[in-house]
Amino acid sequence: MGDLVHLRGVLSLTDEDVAGALAERSRRIRAKMGPVLFATEGLTSEGIARKAALRGYVGKLMWLADDEALLDQTSAVRDRLNVPLEFGMRDAHDVERVRIATLADGPDLGKLEEMIASGEVASGGEDGGATGSEGEGV
Repeated sequence: MGDLVHLRGVLSLTDEDVAGALAERSRRIRAKMGPVLFATEGLTSEGIARKAALRGYVGKLMWLADDEALLDQTSAVRDRLNVPLEFGMRDAHDVERVRIATLADGPDLGKLEEMIASGEVASGGEDGGATGSEGEGV
């Protein structure tokens, strides 16, 4: 984190610049990986892994947006930056499920690996697509 704060200072980035960069990264990740989903029914193991990775990315973006050293939490531009909403999370409980206090608290994929090993998760094709009628592969 110190490197990011140092880079911000060296480049003379404003809060608006930082918030804009976080918002743009959020939009790009959302375009590539879709919304955050918590229900895994109908997803292949690859689809579940992609959604787990997405939750990790979103948690890290939220962590960056919440860091006072990187972005003044009292600025008006911070109020406009809403990472969870960008990923379709409108429920406070869902937001807290993704939020991480530190990067060391990042997503634990142990449960996913156990589900795959036990056969709880359907194995699918290379596209990681859904096995049901949802058509949501990622």
